Amino acid sequence: MFSQNVLPGIYAKQYQIPLTMISLVIVIGRLTDIVTDLIVGYLSDRNYTKVGSRVPFIASGILLTCLSYWFLFTPQEGVSVSYFATWSVLFYLGVTLYAIPYAALAGELAKDAHQRTSLYGYKSIGTYCGIIAFLFIPLLPIFSSTAVTIETMNFSAVLAIGLSVPALFIFLYTFGGAGNKKINQDEKNIPPVSIMEVVKGIIKNRPFLIFMIAHISISLAWGCYAGLGFILMDSYLGIGEYYVFILLAFTFSAFIFSPVAVFLSARFGRKIAFCISGLCILLTVPLLPFAFNGHYTLAIMFIANILVGAANAIGSVTAQSLVTNISDYGTLKSRSERNASYFSFFGIANKAGYAAGAALSVGLVGWFGFNPASEQQAPNVAVGFELALIWLPGLMALISIIAMSLVPINERRHDVISRRLARMRARNQIG
Repeated sequence: MFSQNVLPGIYAKQYQIPLTMISLVIVIGRLTDIVTDLIVGYLSDRNYTKVGSRVPFIASGILLTCLSYWFLFTPQEGVSVSYFATWSVLFYLGVTLYAIPYAALAGELAKDAHQRTSLYGYKSIGTYCGIIAFLFIPLLPIFSSTAVTIETMNFSAVLAIGLSVPALFIFLYTFGGAGNKKINQDEKNIPPVSIMEVVKGIIKNRPFLIFMIAHISISLAWGCYAGLGFILMDSYLGIGEYYVFILLAFTFSAFIFSPVAVFLSARFGRKIAFCISGLCILLTVPLLPFAFNGHYTLAIMFIANILVGAANAIGSVTAQSLVTNISDYGTLKSRSERNASYFSFFGIANKAGYAAGAALSVGLVGWFGFNPASEQQAPNVAVGFELALIWLPGLMALISIIAMSLVPINERRHDVISRRLARMRARNQIG
């Protein structure tokens, strides 16, 4: 998904597709995500097959993602808006098909809460390994420059598909029968539950609603940095030539702090570990004003991105583990497995938070008169950048910490929930 950030520039520059149309395609793709996330989560929870409920979705999602990735990243001459739109929407659909059931499956494979967090930590490490590989592709000596070009995109497509297909076969061989549901006579007789009933049941889960406030807030803070990071460094601070290296610092930090998140969760609990993610963002608040005023700009931007990378990794790992805990509470109350449906809401909140943060940050600096193409900026531009990258993320991080402290499900309470669920499953009381 990280590689998707460069697609708009490539299609606009190489194929003269208007940025307005590219923006519209992205908006349409994200809007369809809201619908497809809910449907995939619902169907994955209600799917009864001999190979488990998650595997068919994961396998089909990976295959569709590989197919659409190939056409998106190896475009031929005469590419049109419809071409970009078709394969972009299919790409988003493919990712949804495997990402939501995959996240649910990781929680279901674990024997206890610590194993769950460990699995999400490994999942996070794999994600950041992929991002690091993508960032290093333009630096390979086989390319004439270090810029992201059509040639480097083609290479990334070949590499990604070449690794994904064998990985899929390994996954099918290892987890071909895994999943929270396997078909039996009792499950055949379970009365159908509509998707709206599932949505209403999740909305009534008060701990989940409080958690969503915390998660959306921290996602909005991350979105501020993602949406404005390149513009800040390239057009305002004048250190655009270091952008790739600063991005690598962010990614390596996230890679390193993914296992740290597992340690923090085991040592202090997942709620406190999640709050540490917000604390990392708050630590950037006193640093960034110095960079904006020209003092140690490059060094501070490296430090700030390392902190944001740590926040991203710790928050992502602990949040996914917390979703499974809260889903267990929902299962106890409803007597129905809805793990993937909870992750569909989690995914929607994640995307919405990122999008809102990016839109707000870019909109704020634009409101204060910033023009990336101009050498002379309006006098209040600095205020816009401070609001967008210091005070707004800091406020969102603080709200996230407060909301997370109010989530009632801690380690002790989840242990009680887990024991009750084990007894109910032994009696075949969970649908």
